[in-house]
Amino acid sequence: AAEAASLADLMEETAAAGTVVATRYHNLVCALKAGTPTLALSYAPKSDALMAGMGLAAYCHPAREVDPDRLMEQFRELEKNAEDLRRTLAERNAATARLLEHHLTALTAALFPPHAPTPRETP
Repeated sequence: AAEAASLADLMEETAAAGTVVATRYHNLVCALKAGTPTLALSYAPKSDALMAGMGLAAYCHPAREVDPDRLMEQFRELEKNAEDLRRTLAERNAATARLLEHHLTALTAALFPPHAPTPRETP
């Protein structure tokens, strides 16, 4: 893989990969957002929660207790199920985008109610 100097580079690299093994949280986020089947070497509950939310809880491996045999088993399973996992990730990403849009719409309505005068309208 090429060196990623920016978020855009990282997204491009993870999207081009067949599978990703990620330890760092933001690498994990990028790979999942790109829809790439991912194995997490998890060091924090946030990684476990993200993987579970994206339907990949079975592909978490504790970073502090690396079991090479189990890690390879998970990786082989990840590659074997890659096609189904890509579909799962596409569905979860779409659902997350809809939820985010809903939250942004609600936040915008709360912060900028339609009946409130805009700054230009105030005397």
